[in-house]
Amino acid sequence: GCRSQLTYKQTQLIKPKCLKFNNHRKFQLKAEQQQQVQTPQEDEIPPLEARADDALPDNLLDAISQSADSTILALDSGRTKCTVEILLPSFWDPISGAVFSETGDQQRWWKLTRRFLDAMASRTEKKVKAVYPDIGVAAMLQNSWTDAQFSISSLNDFNPVDEDDELVIIAAPDPQGLKDLMKMIDKNEEKVDLQYILFNPRLAS
Repeated sequence: GCRSQLTYKQTQLIKPKCLKFNNHRKFQLKAEQQQQVQTPQEDEIPPLEARADDALPDNLLDAISQSADSTILALDSGRTKCTVEILLPSFWDPISGAVFSETGDQQRWWKLTRRFLDAMASRTEKKVKAVYPDIGVAAMLQNSWTDAQFSISSLNDFNPVDEDDELVIIAAPDPQGLKDLMKMIDKNEEKVDLQYILFNPRLAS
């Protein structure tokens, strides 16, 4: 919410203060009409109390930006594994996970991952690898996103992570890919500097 405070000036009219008589017994009226302008002191306006939702993003792009900023801070502090969730009510059921009831919802879901990947790639100098749930999705997106600042692979690949990859973002992994996900991490456990992000995971059905 927004609160505004008006500062205004108060004007007071002073009535005639006295009557004087001169030697000729003529009345001389000495009247003073004074206008005193009283300016209230500029007391410090108390800060607005923080609302419970002040930290919440205003829209989807703001949510992606905030999540990317927070993730970069976590990675820079030495974390090697992070989970990021941006859940849209129209796409998400708390029990069954991603739900695509309208034509094009699946594509919009992948575009959401693209926005997060772009945000992360623009905030780091590390080589970013996006790993998608299956080889079909990975191939489709790789052909569509030829301008991406990150490389793409799938959990179905023999080893989704290349030797020079530094930041691996697993996009929307599902329960079917849990075994391949664990295999990928085990296969690259000797790369101590390799960092992982699970983006919108649903690893339990």
